[in-house]
Amino acid sequence: MTRRRIVAAEKDAAALEKLKEMIFRSGFNVVGEATDGISVLKVARTTEPDLVVLDANLPGMGGLEVAKILEEEGMVPSLVVTARGGRDLIEQVKDSYFISFLVKPIRPQQLFTAVEQALANHERFSKLEQQLENLKKTLESKKVIERAKAILMHTKNMTENEAHRFLQQVSMKKRKSMKEIAMAVITAHEISQH
Repeated sequence: MTRRRIVAAEKDAAALEKLKEMIFRSGFNVVGEATDGISVLKVARTTEPDLVVLDANLPGMGGLEVAKILEEEGMVPSLVVTARGGRDLIEQVKDSYFISFLVKPIRPQQLFTAVEQALANHERFSKLEQQLENLKKTLESKKVIERAKAILMHTKNMTENEAHRFLQQVSMKKRKSMKEIAMAVITAHEISQH
């Protein structure tokens, strides 16, 4: 199994080295590092990591703000490390799918668990997003096919089953999807109406 690729960001160089060491000892690769918010964005965009682990109080642009930008761009999940937890932080991330947080001081086992959980959540969400996209395409195809069947039923006096079989047969004969054949039927009908 390949080691997960992580960008590490801490405002203090010593804390950054400690975080990188902890990430590596937890079984992950550090593919980039930063000490301010803007640099995190640049590094994440160029290295395309699996996850970004970043301090909440980065100079220039805070860690939570960076994490929200990364989420909006659909790039990568983030694990925000903060000195204080509490309701305020939970309130800020409760609507996020890709932002998790850890309260300092963090231990290696906590880091490992949080990273794995954030990555698993991201993968589940990505699969759901793909399923939703597939369902949208299926629904769109069904709508086009239903419209073409209605045109055939009206113009060729076919029953619904006959229209469906016609589209299937032409689809197999032409080696094209039923949606493509249905679009051709719709286009031909629209041209004939003008």
